[in-house]
Amino acid sequence: MNNYEIDVGRPPQEVMIALSLIEDFQKKNKTKYNIKIDFDYGMEYSAGEFDEEKPNVIYLNPDNCLPTEESLALGSVEDGSIFGTMMHEFAHLILLGHRVDVRTAYLKNFNLQRQWINDYCETDIEEEMAEVFRLYLVNPLLLKLILPDAFKFFKKQFKSPSPCSQKHTVAMYNDFSWTVKEHLRDTFGIDHDVYEDKIIKHI
Repeated sequence: MNNYEIDVGRPPQEVMIALSLIEDFQKKNKTKYNIKIDFDYGMEYSAGEFDEEKPNVIYLNPDNCLPTEESLALGSVEDGSIFGTMMHEFAHLILLGHRVDVRTAYLKNFNLQRQWINDYCETDIEEEMAEVFRLYLVNPLLLKLILPDAFKFFKKQFKSPSPCSQKHTVAMYNDFSWTVKEHLRDTFGIDHDVYEDKIIKHI
């Protein structure tokens, strides 16, 4: 197992869930990044940050993250929870800190064909890339249904730590709040076929 340093005595459960997923990513992709999670409650407006000068550190301020019971969107297109924020910053860690070649290829492929999954993607292409990669890490089948080109791009570069399966995606979908389900249906045409018990996209 890789070395993970957390600068808090009892980290939130969501941090440990995210670390487990990150460890699975490292095993599948044969990487050995020793990652530190730095809880910085001094970040006034940001829930998480990544500093390219410290490529193995993820900064989190849980006070600025959405409580899980409010977001109910783990594995959806938008996730402001501690888990979602940590996976977003891990995406930056990989793409800006260690695999700049993938970042360069993404910019080349999608600079004129932006990949939108939520409003935060409109900040700039770096945040778009991190959000799209976050979804690939957590719920790859959902990304495949919404943005097949982005899914193919990241699949060529990395093995997702999460199964690209209906079973995995249906389980996550069932935990979404009704508001999240409505948003997926109205914005992306994503719905749950209860008869086939699978997630589909209406054309």
